[in-house]
Amino acid sequence: MKLNWGNGIPIFFSLFVVFILFMVYKSTTVNHDLVSDNYYLDELKYQDVIDGMNNFNATGSRLGIDQKENGIILSIPEKTLKGFDSESVILQRPSNQNLDLSLPWNGKKEVFIASDQLVAGKYKFILNWTSAGLPFHVQRDYFVE
Repeated sequence: MKLNWGNGIPIFFSLFVVFILFMVYKSTTVNHDLVSDNYYLDELKYQDVIDGMNNFNATGSRLGIDQKENGIILSIPEKTLKGFDSESVILQRPSNQNLDLSLPWNGKKEVFIASDQLVAGKYKFILNWTSAGLPFHVQRDYFVE
């Protein structure tokens, strides 16, 4: 069979329709959830996050993450904990909101996270605290093995 314009155009359109239907199917199977239910309100408060990051970076400190067999230890620099007021430790799992964790923190230098609370994969460690009236904010991406 010789391919000519009369045969080529219907074949092209048929393949195009199959491709579009495949893309529609794939787009319905992808999870499109936002990171936060209050995404737009969180975005309005983002200047507080920027100020917290700048305050932490001004100290010249780094958040330490040490993975052991029984869990992960987050080490917070002591000079940022003087006059500790309020806190939050959040572990966000970008691929699955059901694996997110929010942990209590009492202002100690180290936070221990047991390995049975975590599933292997990428997490974003987010720490927010106020110390001596200054907000601090730290975010670190980390792959838990």
